[in-house]
Amino acid sequence: MQADVSVIIPTYNREKTIHRAINSILNQSCSNWNLFIIDDCSSDATVQVINERYKDDKRIIVHKLSKNMGANKARNIGIELANTAYLSFLDSDDELHPLNLEEQVKLFDTDPTIGLSYVGANYTKGGKQVSAVHPMVSGHIEKFLFENLKGLGSSTSGFCVRKNVFDKIGLFDEEMSSQQDLDFLVRTARQFPINYLNDCPTIMHIDSNNRISDNCASVLNGEIQFFDKHKQRIKELGLYHHVARKLARKYALYGKDLKSAYSCLFKAVKDKPHYLYAYLYALKLPLLYFKR
Repeated sequence: MQADVSVIIPTYNREKTIHRAINSILNQSCSNWNLFIIDDCSSDATVQVINERYKDDKRIIVHKLSKNMGANKARNIGIELANTAYLSFLDSDDELHPLNLEEQVKLFDTDPTIGLSYVGANYTKGGKQVSAVHPMVSGHIEKFLFENLKGLGSSTSGFCVRKNVFDKIGLFDEEMSSQQDLDFLVRTARQFPINYLNDCPTIMHIDSNNRISDNCASVLNGEIQFFDKHKQRIKELGLYHHVARKLARKYALYGKDLKSAYSCLFKAVKDKPHYLYAYLYALKLPLLYFKR
């Protein structure tokens, strides 16, 4: 039976948790899927664990990279290997809702114009839910993404994308150290409608190790790359002052770099001299700098 959707999981050193992500695919309400696990040259027993536990399920394909190349490269390899009309993404420390794949495919089949669908997220720590994000965004989604400088709902985990979208906007940016999901979203939103799938939140385990969001340097570098890459579009949308001020915050908080923080704040004021919030932020930056 031909699969309707391919799930792509990039993984690195997840021998103790990879089963959660895989089992969440096995527990889907539909069975018409392929699962591509792209191992980013793990140094632990991740590949062995997968091969031992799931060797009898031919829908599960493991592709081990010969060297560590990063999650974006791993996702892109998965995209190239998949031959289905729809591609779903899941990080190796998260879990898809049991109805996710069935409902995503239904959504795409109902509206052929949709390029990407996203879901909410339930965040857990130590086995208990600690927070939830269920953003049903309407209106100008691209502008919303630039204004908030964060992804939608469950971030990359839970994205489902029509494969021809990649033919038009390209793959995940392999040069970005973070914010790859936001970068992909704004590029998609510029050309395709994006829709929200309700009642199928991804379970995000925030107590897992090796999350990019825990690495301050990677977070800041990704923010800088995103700002530089989309600077012209940010200006076109009249948001340059707003985004520059937010980047100033990241320089102070994550980079502990007040010089660069004030430089960004100066750009915000230069773009919009009457942006009063920027002047107030000049007083706030030292507080962010000394914040742990």
